Amino acid sequence: MSLITPLVNRHWAAGLLLAALTLGVYSNAVPPAFVFDDAAVLLAPTLGGVETIPRLFVEPARPREFLYRPLAMASVAVDRSLYGRDFRAYHMTNIVLHLLATLAVFALLKSLSVPAPLFAAAVFAVHPIHTEAVDAVFNRSEILATLFVAVALVVLARGAASRPVLAHASASLLYFFALLSRESAVTLPALAAFVLWFGRPELERGRRLRLLIPLLALLLPLAVYLWMRSAALGLAGSPLHSVLEAVGYQSFSQRLGLVATTFRDYWRMMIWPWPLRATYQDYLVHGIGGAVALHGVLLAVVLAFRRQCPGGLLGVAFFYVALLPSSKLMTDPAWLAERFTYLPSVGFAIVVASLSPQLVRLGRPAATALQAALIAALALTAHARNRDWHSSTLLWEAEVRHGPHDWLALLNLSQAYLDAGRLEEVVDLCRRGAAVAPERSTLATNAGVALVGLGRVAEAETAFRRAVLLNDGDSEDHANLARLLVLTERRPEAAQAYAAAIAREPNLARQHLLRGYMLLQCHGDAEGAGREYQAALLLSPHLSGAIEGLRTVRAAGRRGGGNR
Repeated sequence: MSLITPLVNRHWAAGLLLAALTLGVYSNAVPPAFVFDDAAVLLAPTLGGVETIPRLFVEPARPREFLYRPLAMASVAVDRSLYGRDFRAYHMTNIVLHLLATLAVFALLKSLSVPAPLFAAAVFAVHPIHTEAVDAVFNRSEILATLFVAVALVVLARGAASRPVLAHASASLLYFFALLSRESAVTLPALAAFVLWFGRPELERGRRLRLLIPLLALLLPLAVYLWMRSAALGLAGSPLHSVLEAVGYQSFSQRLGLVATTFRDYWRMMIWPWPLRATYQDYLVHGIGGAVALHGVLLAVVLAFRRQCPGGLLGVAFFYVALLPSSKLMTDPAWLAERFTYLPSVGFAIVVASLSPQLVRLGRPAATALQAALIAALALTAHARNRDWHSSTLLWEAEVRHGPHDWLALLNLSQAYLDAGRLEEVVDLCRRGAAVAPERSTLATNAGVALVGLGRVAEAETAFRRAVLLNDGDSEDHANLARLLVLTERRPEAAQAYAAAIAREPNLARQHLLRGYMLLQCHGDAEGAGREYQAALLLSPHLSGAIEGLRTVRAAGRRGGGNR
């Protein structure tokens, strides 16, 4: 029985309490805006409504990235058909999905017969580390994968012994849905083995072993998923390619050290979730020996007390295994990302539930008060963090406060300030970012755009030329330089810069767009530019630059006709 609500013994009452907690904590997480990845991906004109769902199963979730998440993106397409540009509704969908995942975690904890399942599920519901997954619509892939995995584990925990065929068939279907939501769901077979083995300590070893054998059925949805993924992404999107890419990034010992320190810091954030960050580009590997020792001690403790507290071993094993697909040991993802802990935190909830009876030694009133205080502290922290996700400016200002040497935070804040017209501050942020990461051309680009707006043309040209030198393969840097040269009436040089941009642009539609710019701005050929804009729109009907360029050419033609 939960210590925090000893009188609640009905599932529906517990569900209502969890719903109230979840909706209360995230009541301020419905801003009318998209920020960070949401702005880049979900506002892309190529993402449409339900009519685009079939296409989502044969292409990556993000252009030029090997992310295959068709079910998660399909849910966004449904939102787009239902709500259009009402961004609040997209965020509300995320909150509802988080509530469903919380209820699934509660059901799993009940199925495992761990003590204090309601308290542990409440910790999962309000934990601030989940704000990145809930507040960013694109990150709903984490929530969906966890929801399907948790429900599959509930089905197996309750039916593997009594109704094995139905249980494993249902779990296989749920596993397939989880994989189509996010890659990290690949760990379900191992997590299911942990649940069936450690969750049934009353069964003798041979019978528990027989419960594990039917889990081989999960190989079928995994094989289908891998085939679909390879068909959509090609060989470069295969798991083997990801592993080989990670191997080529660092030596195995370096990657082990990185995994040891990041896993240590994930545990730290589960226990002390502050400060929270949207990016950790300034993350430094430190204290490898201490991190390894910490993991060793933790595993030794849960092994030593596995009989007294079997849930502790299950929860810790769940946490580590669920994190592996998001680690640099297996692939090459972000250094550190709070969203990666969404599924692993189910293991943390199991640990919390298993340790809760120790609080009884304080006395029931004191234990209840301590649990309530912990839930309140986590809830208030998460509620406050939600406000940072209301706009790009708020998010990246918070990020720079906590990570003043994170070049990506400085870059993103400079972009937010650029959009807001705070040009002097953009130049300062780019200067600070260049001091940290002088090789990043985008910092020079943003500085150049701000300097043009400030009328400091000579400095802007220096910035754009620096961007070109730093990133010679990027067409946009050459195009920026070309526009500046047009502004200063150096059209032959501008034509050369546009030609360099066209030669480096891999997208055919954008090649036509850039050629249209060159013809109009450098050669005064409005008719030729119009043809190029039309060719661009045939390939990419939503290309905003071509739409605007064609509108400009036609307006100029009408003015010319009026003059005649």
